[in-house]
Amino acid sequence: MILVILVCYSIFSIFLEIFLFYLDEEPWISINAYNSHDTADWKDLGLKYLLQIYRDYIYTQNKRFLNDVWLTVKVRI
Repeated sequence: MILVILVCYSIFSIFLEIFLFYLDEEPWISINAYNSHDTADWKDLGLKYLLQIYRDYIYTQNKRFLNDVWLTVKVRI
């Protein structure tokens, strides 16, 4: 009987810990976002955009995606 109580208590404490951890991350309760930053000083955003497009194309092999974003790629280059 004591063993059953200890097992139930340990399971309950694990669930409680998980619940409390995710309670802090609940997007409807607290917003998980960064403070606004001045992006004018960020010099690598265009390069990151191009690398993301390349990564997505390699992953999906979707040529229509490339056609859809080609105008924005030309602006970044």
